[in-house]
Amino acid sequence: MAEHVSIVGALWLVVGALNLMGGGFLIALSSMPFTRFMSPEQVQSVPFEQARSLSMYVQTVFLGFGLLFVLGAAASFLSGWGLLKRKSWARMLALVLAFLGLLSFPFGTALGVYTIWVLLAGNGEHEYRRLVASA
Repeated sequence: MAEHVSIVGALWLVVGALNLMGGGFLIALSSMPFTRFMSPEQVQSVPFEQARSLSMYVQTVFLGFGLLFVLGAAASFLSGWGLLKRKSWARMLALVLAFLGLLSFPFGTALGVYTIWVLLAGNGEHEYRRLVASA
């Protein structure tokens, strides 16, 4: 089980890095005005106030999703680090993230199923407590 817990921890660190890159990209996009992606004809045909409000709306959505990705990355990093260091709270955090990850098909689902299998299979709680005590 110790080997599987280490693999799960490393995979959650990888997921955290990918989420951090995605969140950083969305946050960077949120600082650009949406009208930059419109052709000159489109900019002239849309009244300035409507274009500005649309741009602010899109920027807010990108920023919100970017921050959500960064928050997910922090949780993934914390879970991966905790599993690798055999922290007692890391098992529960990893399970919560695994159940949430089941909705993210296909990679999140695969990692979620693997995490649940490693941490809940058989007497997973007892085995993890034994690993924590020996660490």
